[in-house]
Amino acid sequence: MKKSAFILTVTLLQAACAVVPQSGAIQTAAERGEYAGINTDSKFSVMFPASHSGPFSSVDVLNFQVETGKSGERDMSAIMGKSLKIGEWEVLMLFTKKDGQWVEMKKNK
Repeated sequence: MKKSAFILTVTLLQAACAVVPQSGAIQTAAERGEYAGINTDSKFSVMFPASHSGPFSSVDVLNFQVETGKSGERDMSAIMGKSLKIGEWEVLMLFTKKDGQWVEMKKNK
């Protein structure tokens, strides 16, 4: 029992430490006014377990290279989410490296 409690405590501490930089990034985005609906007056909190599951069961980054096409070879990264609604992965954001900088690609739809 003591070993299980110890493992649970260590796991919770690691999860909490990982969330601190992420919540700081959200606070910074709010302070900069980067998104409509969240600003310097917004207050937010993170709870364990989360109070909702959000629209995705998982979010991940996939780094890859485009080897052919009209723009030639280039490095790319996709931020993807596995939709709870349809159960499939979808591309949330796509980035390409252009002139040494990562640039978000605009979505056509």
